[in-house]
Amino acid sequence: MGHHITDCPHSSLNQWALDFRAHPKSKTMSASLWVIMITKERGASLRVRPELEIPGCGCLDHLLRGDTLLTSAVTNDILCDVGMSVVHKDANCNCRVTTVPFGDAVLSTYGTYVGIQLFGELFTPASLYSDMGLDDVEISTNSSGSHHELRKLYTRIDLIKEGTEKFAGIYLYENQQGCVGDRFDDDGCAMIAVNGKIIPQGSQSSLNDLEVTTAAIDIDEMKPYTKRGSRIQKAAGSREPEVSENRGPDRCVPTGYEHVGPWQPYEIRYHLPEEEIGLGPACWLWDYLRRFRIQGCFVSLSGGIHSCSTSMIVYTAGHGDKQVIVRAPRILWEPDNPSYNTSHPVEFCKRIFPTCMEIRKRARDPAVPNLFGLVTDIKLQFKVHGGSLHMVLACMFARLMPFVRGRAGRLVVRGSANVDESLRGYLTMYDCSSADINTIGAISNTDLKEFRRYAQIAFDLPILESFLDAAPSAELEPITETYLRNVEHLSPYMVYMNLMREWGDHFSPTRIAEKVKLFFVEQARNRHGMNSLTPSHHAESYSPDDNRFDLGPFVYPSRFPFQFTKIDKTAAKLLDRSANPGPEKAKVE
Repeated sequence: MGHHITDCPHSSLNQWALDFRAHPKSKTMSASLWVIMITKERGASLRVRPELEIPGCGCLDHLLRGDTLLTSAVTNDILCDVGMSVVHKDANCNCRVTTVPFGDAVLSTYGTYVGIQLFGELFTPASLYSDMGLDDVEISTNSSGSHHELRKLYTRIDLIKEGTEKFAGIYLYENQQGCVGDRFDDDGCAMIAVNGKIIPQGSQSSLNDLEVTTAAIDIDEMKPYTKRGSRIQKAAGSREPEVSENRGPDRCVPTGYEHVGPWQPYEIRYHLPEEEIGLGPACWLWDYLRRFRIQGCFVSLSGGIHSCSTSMIVYTAGHGDKQVIVRAPRILWEPDNPSYNTSHPVEFCKRIFPTCMEIRKRARDPAVPNLFGLVTDIKLQFKVHGGSLHMVLACMFARLMPFVRGRAGRLVVRGSANVDESLRGYLTMYDCSSADINTIGAISNTDLKEFRRYAQIAFDLPILESFLDAAPSAELEPITETYLRNVEHLSPYMVYMNLMREWGDHFSPTRIAEKVKLFFVEQARNRHGMNSLTPSHHAESYSPDDNRFDLGPFVYPSRFPFQFTKIDKTAAKLLDRSANPGPEKAKVE
């Protein structure tokens, strides 16, 4: 018996929702057909793509509209696993079938079995992959539409490795990359796993439009794993129906692969969370700018740590990919400008990212508050009265700067409020309430500090040192409470009991009670602002934006009388363990 080789591809495509003709160099070819052509040119006979690839997984309510159902792609000589909206018994379904029996199935090709899995099923307790493994499936596909979150890649890879370690086989994981049309940024990182080991792994949060990688894998290497006694015993009763298909992966050796050697495990590449803060939002922002043909972005630099982080994300976009710098003149509508230097990200930032900063006293006292005082006889003190002078100036310059440069269009105004400021109410009081987008709105100040420290070293920018010690305006230190409230779904009393276990050696029960009550009072008072929050790049599960991840009423009983009374009674009974914390115990703050 000869070697049974199959050519397995994986790819990540930057695709815009509802953009059915998204080929970067053709107005008549869809991005899906473009990827299929490249995959066939590389000799692959199986092609897997993310969920809802045809219309785009960010089309949201457009799945309910008839035009979305009319789109499709036609191909020959290649088995394609693509996602689209299909009507089944008058219900619009997110699925991967057209004429085969509706539901879960195992696909039987010439000489192997292919199982199909959706992204969400990777995280379910009773994973469909287990049933497919017992049905002797050798190639499993996962068509994902996974959005970026800090540290999420660790969980994703661990689950993929765990499944192939238990049941062996080949696992093809595909994912979109880039802004899909809303607050989410799919981070790509397509990969292939074989018997619990990762071989090719795509890049995470790449600014490239397309990445395609193929790997020749010997299916016979699965046999020592698939013939285990426990599997043979359970596989006698097949749990999934079979669907025959005369195309797809074959057990014969493709031309040019007669002497394929053993595949080599790949060293998995994980980005640090502070790296991800630069990569994910930069990718999301870049797609926003180029797809809406906006002339660049504008931010009002207050000299604080948040506007510093917002600015560094633009620098990351220009620093990470030379193609971004080369393509920038087309976005700026000056492709033939001889003065544009594409050799360095600094020039890119100057062109696409104008800023303003108040540096003199006369700049801190402009005509806007003077005009208000002339009309009302009231002199405004913006730090006291919660003014939005920064945003007024930012909106004005964003409209006028393209005119000054002799171009049409406008700049997008970027906000610089993080999670802490949103929960505290500073977002609606100060300089971020009227911004167009916000790249750091779902990130805590704790993570932003690490990002600035990383950028200072990685990009050799010593000036960032001065921002690390800047006084925070609305910082929640540490951010444990919003993890407990949002991620762990705990009420005020349960948050208090959890913090007593974590902080009890450092703070008295009464002080912890006051901190918890203050947090929930401020969160309730400012909850209405989260209903109309400036669209932010979603980067963490603790995001306060109620668009999807923090749904709840916007009118709360802000004093929580029942819960707070219970907290006070419990605090009075608990023993104060904070008097002598011990020399070996670290401080919380």
